[in-house]
Amino acid sequence: MSSVRWSKHLAWAWAGLILLLTLVPGPEVTGSPEELFSILCLICGQRGAADGILNVLLFVPLGIALMAATGNARRVVVLAMTLSIGIEILQGMIPGRYPTLGDVVYNTVGGATGITLAMSAKRLLQPSRRMAGFLTVGAGTASAAILFAGGVLMAPSFLSTVYYGQWTADLHYMEAYEGQVLEASLGSMFLGSERTSDPELAVELLRSGAPLNARAVAGPAPPALAPIVSIFDESEREILVLGADASDLVLRVRYRANDLRLDR
Repeated sequence: MSSVRWSKHLAWAWAGLILLLTLVPGPEVTGSPEELFSILCLICGQRGAADGILNVLLFVPLGIALMAATGNARRVVVLAMTLSIGIEILQGMIPGRYPTLGDVVYNTVGGATGITLAMSAKRLLQPSRRMAGFLTVGAGTASAAILFAGGVLMAPSFLSTVYYGQWTADLHYMEAYEGQVLEASLGSMFLGSERTSDPELAVELLRSGAPLNARAVAGPAPPALAPIVSIFDESEREILVLGADASDLVLRVRYRANDLRLDR
């Protein structure tokens, strides 16, 4: 079988995988305005940047396969954009799926990236001595940059804003904890189910690593993460959650990655 025919089969198979991944009903999103998607948004929701990166990567193999099959860059871009627009139209009819302009943009960029890689395949797979040197230095630099960025993004991020403590909060994206909190404190500050009495002190305590103390009557083990004591800011962004997940006790905080709308 010719390489062109193999590329066509690969393109069809990858397009089918894309449809499978993008047209399955998802969880309904309700609640805070930060999580509600506008059809015209480019970076949507609390993990919008992560979604954008994933949408680019999803269409890269399709761009490579289509370019190998057709050899026409313009046609590949049009096909990738057309497929993305069709998916967004269908998502508007599927529960838990939210069509956005950003998805079309990122999918098209992914297809174009695939074109570039397909056109550069020979130089990348069979590089000259000089190109091999550049690729070696580039790979080493990229690896170091990724490790450094990972360390920076995984550092806690406590924003200078107004904080609200919450006891067994009823949040739409977590389970409800059926136990009872008796008392809670952050360092020297009482942490009630209310606005913190001294916002600047709360930020200072969090940044200095002050201990979070909580005393509670345990409830039934929840099937997924359920907040026992939590802190959110005035924009309803999660800052800190102490919760139960089945038989595990979980503590999670806001990271710099969250500020950039990436995953934890």
